[in-house]
Amino acid sequence: MLTHWQRQPSYCHLSLPSNGGISSSDVEDTTAVPLPPQPATKGKQKKVGASSRKKHVKKSNSSLEEIPFGNTLIDRVVFYDTTIQLGTTQELERALTPEVTQEILWELCHMSFRFELLSLDALLADTLYHGQWGVTDAEAVRSRSEQLLRVFPLSGDVLGSFMIKEIPNRDLGLTSFDLEERNRHLVELGRLMCPWKGCPDSIKDASHLLIEAHVQALEEACTSFYCQSFFDNFGRAPIIPCRLPCRSLARPEPVSFADSVMSALPSS
Repeated sequence: MLTHWQRQPSYCHLSLPSNGGISSSDVEDTTAVPLPPQPATKGKQKKVGASSRKKHVKKSNSSLEEIPFGNTLIDRVVFYDTTIQLGTTQELERALTPEVTQEILWELCHMSFRFELLSLDALLADTLYHGQWGVTDAEAVRSRSEQLLRVFPLSGDVLGSFMIKEIPNRDLGLTSFDLEERNRHLVELGRLMCPWKGCPDSIKDASHLLIEAHVQALEEACTSFYCQSFFDNFGRAPIIPCRLPCRSLARPEPVSFADSVMSALPSS
């Protein structure tokens, strides 16, 4: 279940001493940082003026300049099937309801999880991103990316292969309530982790049988190893996938990013 993802305490206990407490000697004294050397008070001092300061030249960004609405006042934001008018603060608060905010956070969590998993995989399985034995680097990256995408239930094709293309109306993949579906994506996650440095036998030798106890054991092993590995390499807890808010579950069908793009176009 999703609770395995939510109860990983890696970011809380890693640096604590074995006795469970922290003494004053374990805390770095930040007040002891030496001050930078002070300029001499005697002798001729060089006057610091506009001519002696390093001039900063503003660099243009060709990518931003190519955006058609770069010089146009934006008066609304479209998030899937919701249009948020950018008027007064009161109007924005009325449009950006808690229900809409929950969906935005859902998308941010799942998008972050995808790219964080990609980043961690590039660190712990770095050799698989380089070609060998006649395989080019580009082919190796493409092969590894395809294996990564099998972990996720949605592989969008609007903005890119790792982008989410729709908000579903039921929980999918690793957050699914359906045991068979969740196990399918857990198995893919476990296979992805097998080449990682330090991958435990509980993942390498895990049973893939569709038995609830086996699925839960694999889920606990994957979540524990992933959260711990992410903290060890990035120094913070990972952003984990979450379940859909009520607003999404109440829809009769998923809402796609393509539909939101079409709705944002001016009517002819």
